[in-house]
Amino acid sequence: MAEKEPQVHLFEFTDIVTEMIRKKGLHSGIWALYVEFGLTATNMAFRDENNPNAAKGPEDGPPDAILPTAVIPIKKFGLVEAPIETTISVDAAKVNPRPTGASARKTPKKK
Repeated sequence: MAEKEPQVHLFEFTDIVTEMIRKKGLHSGIWALYVEFGLTATNMAFRDENNPNAAKGPEDGPPDAILPTAVIPIKKFGLVEAPIETTISVDAAKVNPRPTGASARKTPKKK
């Protein structure tokens, strides 16, 4: 029986920024997606995909090449203030306006 392909849900950067703005309770300012990357290096084995006789796995013998390889993991996502709206930034006042009316004036009950 063939395995079912997993569902994939894709998001625009602005959708992600909008949800982060709401989660943080921001009501003003333009905020952009912030991504922090790491960087490390290692030596990795590579197979020649264009060679039909190339080894396919460890049981087939040594790799075709060992090459220095950069590994760039995503370490953190966040928000950073931005000067203008772009494809990665959103105006918090538009997507998460400050509440108005009686509900906005209510003060939290003290316990």
